[in-house]
Parts: sequence; C-alpha cells; structure tokens
Amino acid sequence: MKVRLEYVQSFVCTGAKGSHVWHDMMDRVHIDEKWYFVNKVNRRYYLWEDEELPVRKCKSKRHLTKVMFLTVVASPRWDHKKQIMWDGKIGTWLFMELTHAHRKSKNRRRGASIVSPNTVPKVVYRKYLTDFVIPAIKRVWPGQHRHTIYIQQDNAKPHVDTDDKVVRAAGRVERWDIQLTAQPAMSPDFNVLDLGFFNVIQSLQYQSLTRTIEELVGAVEKAFIGLEWHVLEKTFMTLQNVMEESLKLGGDNSFLLPHLRKISMRKTAHWFCGPSASATRLLL
Repeated sequence: MKVRLEYVQSFVCTGAKGSHVWHDMMDRVHIDEKWYFVNKVNRRYYLWEDEELPVRKCKSKRHLTKVMFLTVVASPRWDHKKQIMWDGKIGTWLFMELTHAHRKSKNRRRGASIVSPNTVPKVVYRKYLTDFVIPAIKRVWPGQHRHTIYIQQDNAKPHVDTDDKVVRAAGRVERWDIQLTAQPAMSPDFNVLDLGFFNVIQSLQYQSLTRTIEELVGAVEKAFIGLEWHVLEKTFMTLQNVMEESLKLGGDNSFLLPHLRKISMRKTAHWFCGPSASATRLLL
C-alpha cells in the first residue's frame, strides 16, 4: 500500500494559496495488452417462439480463437495547432505472425496469407515500442513536445525495464523525450485501459459476428477506431476518482466508487479539480 500511496501522491500538485490540485496527466501515455476472443463462452439470445435456437460449435470452450492487441492511449485534449479535438487514441497493434498456406483447402488457396497469434517475449515487446508505439506518439501528439512524455506500463514479465537503453534511445530521437515508467504492482485500477477502456472495445467487438482470426482482428480495429473521444475522457475521470478514494485509504484498493455524474461535470467545469478534504489530510 505504501507504493500505491506514493504513486497517488505524485499526481497531487500544489496550486494557488497552498491548495492541492490533481495533475492533468497530459504528459502520460497508458499502454497495455489484452486478449480478444472470437466469441463468448455464454451468450444470451432473444428469440421469437417460431425461431430456431442458434447452434454454436467449437472444439473446446477452453481453446476459443483469440488474438492479443497492444493498445496505447492518452488523455483527450484540444489541439490548438489543428483546431480540432484530439481523441487521445495513439494506436492499437496486433501481436501476430504472418505465414502462408502450404496447401490448398476449401477455406483458402495455396499461398494465401494466414494470421496466427504470436507470443510476446521481451524482445518482441521492445520492438513494438521502438517500431510502432514511439513513432506513433511522435506522429499524432498534439502541440509542442518540449516536455517529457511518460509511457506508463504495468510490471508484466514480457515488459522491458523502465531504463531500457534501446527504448530510451528511440525516445530521444529528433529531440523528443519519451520515457518508460511503471505503475505500482498489482494495480490495474491505475491504468485507464484496464479501468474500463478495454471493456468498451470488447463490448463493441462482440456486436460483430466473427468466425475467423481475420474477422476478429477487423472487429477489434473497427471498435477502436469508431470509439468516440469522450468515452476515453470519462475513463480518465474515473482514474482520478480511483486515485482520490485510494488516497483516503492510505493506498488501499478496498473502496467503492461513488457516482461521479461525469456528463454534468464535463458540461459545467474542468474536471481536474483538487482532492477532497478527507484525502488531503494524508498529504500533510
């Protein structure tokens, strides 16, 4: 709990007249992986009396077709240079291995491309950071890049160290300063992707009927692209509230989130306000 408390306290800044305000997180990028399945194990259908019950078949419910995506997002904001709202979606990339069919079958011709899920060792994760994630940040990041940008990851074994030399060098190219940082261990509630953004993408993906890996990949990418920016903004609101509730309990996560009224908060005022009085006592 001490590490979680120190992590939350690092996002509390001193405002005017000694007041405490939350950091706006505009320099923070959240990154994480997620498995997406071609179908649910249990699925509910609403049928008329004369409709037939759908039949679903698979070899085993323990081995459903699945793919892993690496997703990177940041807090949405107004892009003053382009005069548009930046949606905060930096990109999502499939961990895959592209092979070719050796024989002709009823499903595909000989030589056709086959997409198969790929394992993610540390070497592959580093390559995705240097070849996809960091270039994408530089390409879509709004405004100037004179400040440091932090890529927040969890402590999974395939992830590289925060001081990895290769990633650090790639983040400094063209006078950028992009660094890796780690969230506290066993704290998925401090990452907006695990906090709710992944669930939204998965819900949209399940609305599409998919049978193959190619269809599953297309459904996930379509859901990610079509998601509106205010959904991600609401997730960052939830993250701020999670931090405040954790701060009240000294870093513990045994709390229930109160209703935030996010829609009214977005309409009335900026939502990066300060911690409550009960939470501020732990800062003294």
